Amino acid sequence: MFFTGSRIPALFSVRNLVLSVAALLLLAGAVWLYLEWGWRQTGGQETAVSGAGRPAPLGGGGAPSPESLLPAAERGDRAAQSLLGRMYLSGAGVPQDLPQAVRWTRQAAEGGDAKAQSNLGLMYRDGLGVPQDPAQALQWLAKAAEQGDAKAQNNLGSMFYGGQGAAKDLDAALLWYRKAAEQGHAVAELNLAVMYAQGIGVERDYEAAAGWYRKAAEQGEPRAQFDLAVLYANGWGVEADEDEALAWREKAAAQGYPEAGYPAPVEKETVE
Repeated sequence: MFFTGSRIPALFSVRNLVLSVAALLLLAGAVWLYLEWGWRQTGGQETAVSGAGRPAPLGGGGAPSPESLLPAAERGDRAAQSLLGRMYLSGAGVPQDLPQAVRWTRQAAEGGDAKAQSNLGLMYRDGLGVPQDPAQALQWLAKAAEQGDAKAQNNLGSMFYGGQGAAKDLDAALLWYRKAAEQGHAVAELNLAVMYAQGIGVERDYEAAAGWYRKAAEQGEPRAQFDLAVLYANGWGVEADEDEALAWREKAAAQGYPEAGYPAPVEKETVE
């Protein structure tokens, strides 16, 4: 049953009402499946460049400059090509240049670099420097996913879930989310949890959902933290535990997850 405030101090009754609304949404099948762009998670749906940030250096020390990478890239070094493409895409250490990003990412991808294949797939998905082409996106993401790239596996799952580049296929979505989740990919863990919680492509299983939500929540995914709070608040797949529910909700709220925020005092208004 939902919390109504009868089992805890009245001060928290409004908080429990918010959890109850979330629980109703969970039962109703409202679903947010998360995509991931590139190499940095921002906690949910990610845009193409906003999370690009700081590409990892090839060796020790600070991030290399494009000039230092260019000789190796021109010699066919796939790692240098891939990193150079990411730098031009993100504008990290160099002005953003989508044609150059496509050039170097494609060379690395055609040479078999999984990260580059993943990024090229996402460029086709989002139409960055190339015409938007879901079929090409699916092809490149599949190449990277088959090599074991967890981010590509998660995004491939989302392509199949949404029917992008191929017919909607929930079995394939579940398969690729699971492969990524089993590698500890937090966004995939969240996506898998959502499918179990809502019975999407699989029989609803709150216990399995709770397990995957916890894995993602422990990695800091705010949506997972909030949904795990809902499960604890209602005793779905876990033993009902008000303290656990409030603790996970606090973690989600601390990260700014909107549904987890407590109502502002009536005399104040906030803009989120």
